[in-house]
Parts: sequence; structure tokens; C-alpha cells
Amino acid sequence: MTFEWTPDLAVGVEEIDMQHRELFKRIGTLVSAINEGRGADEVQGLFDFLGDYIGSHFTTEVKCMHILSYPKMADHRAQHDIFVRAVKDAKREYDKDGASDALAETLKTHICDWLVNHVKEVDMQLAAFLKERTGGKLTTSA
Repeated sequence: MTFEWTPDLAVGVEEIDMQHRELFKRIGTLVSAINEGRGADEVQGLFDFLGDYIGSHFTTEVKCMHILSYPKMADHRAQHDIFVRAVKDAKREYDKDGASDALAETLKTHICDWLVNHVKEVDMQLAAFLKERTGGKLTTSA
């Protein structure tokens, strides 16, 4: 399974789009590493990176929402919490059982599919709000 960012996932805020591309790249690498049975150090390193990077990315989005008083901020943040838990659960599953077909399926259904749907629906709504509030001058520093 390939997991890649595609142009239809662009929200129009360059910093957020750049972070999304990196998330897709790293998650795709993680899925490949598990499917191919690569070394535990590589898989562990990818999980560690994702844990840190997801927090940083969500902080960027929350900063935009806070600065512009996004009315759906609580719901959006709740969605972020779901994703963080899914990644932590996948990491625990890996720590317990190693690279397995079940883990690959977990990554596909709970992480890859979630991220695509979140970007296409929830982040696109945020981007539309940001464009409206900033007159198209989109930066995370608002």
C-alpha cells in the first residue's frame, strides 16, 4: 500500500500543507517499513518522529484557530486527540507484537484513512475560514 500526499489535499496554507506533506511521507515510510519487516530501530525512529511531529503540526493549526477565534476549534482539537490516541495505540501494538499484518491494517484504517478524511473535511473547513478571515493572506502567524 502506498500512502502519499496528493495536490487535492492542499488546504492553501503553505506551512500547513508543507507539514501535511511531511506527515504523509513519514507515515507512508512507516507503513512500508512495517510491511517490509524492516529493522526495529527504523520503525521505532519513525514512531518517535511522528509523536513529536504530530504535536508540532497540531500546535500550528491550533495557533491559527486561536488567533482568528475559529468557532469550531473545540471540535477540531477533539479530532486531533483521536489521531494522537490512534498513533499511540499503534505504537503500543508495535511494542507488544512487533510488525504484524494486524498492525499494518491498524495503520491503514486508523491512521492513513483518518488523516486523509481529516484533511479533506475538517482541515478544508478550517482553511476556508482562514481565507475568509484573512482575505486570502494566509500565514500561521495570522
